[in-house]
Amino acid sequence: SAGKLEFGWFRKTITNYIITTTDTIDPGDDNGFDGLYAGYLLNTQDNGGKGQFEGFELSGRQSLRPYLKALPEFIRGWEVFGGYNKNTKGEAPNRAGVLTKPLAPNFYDWNANWGLSYMTPRRTLYVQVRTTIFPEAIVTAPSLTDLRPVYESSHQRWDATVRYTISRAYSLEFNAANITDDSFL
Repeated sequence: SAGKLEFGWFRKTITNYIITTTDTIDPGDDNGFDGLYAGYLLNTQDNGGKGQFEGFELSGRQSLRPYLKALPEFIRGWEVFGGYNKNTKGEAPNRAGVLTKPLAPNFYDWNANWGLSYMTPRRTLYVQVRTTIFPEAIVTAPSLTDLRPVYESSHQRWDATVRYTISRAYSLEFNAANITDDSFL
């Protein structure tokens, strides 16, 4: 009933990091395709070495049961929770092998989440609604022909879970992801 507060630090090393490049094929007999496919987009991928990411996470969870003592038992099963994730370091090799901050789609410097859940006294029904807030981030990485990355605006995604426990061995669960149809996913 006292709740829980957690702090964590993470460090991730990714080997054989994949670098994706999109180029427009130039016209001419020496374009690598005997003059064919001029104007087409050529997508290539290479292994680029090793990337490193680190940061911290902070999360908390608090049952509302101690604060709802005056209400009937079946209403007291509420809980609130939230978290924050911050990437303090994010570097991966580019095509030239230089370690830089990744200009990759959906690489967020931070994100935050919070939600509310409810469980019946006999734990037969569980309902949770949660949201994640994302800051501005890159949607498309720069290419050789266009060095300007395209950014998405900050946005928020809502998800939900409903679980009904039939017996100790069986339960039925319904998960709804992206309820508000966040188009940035």
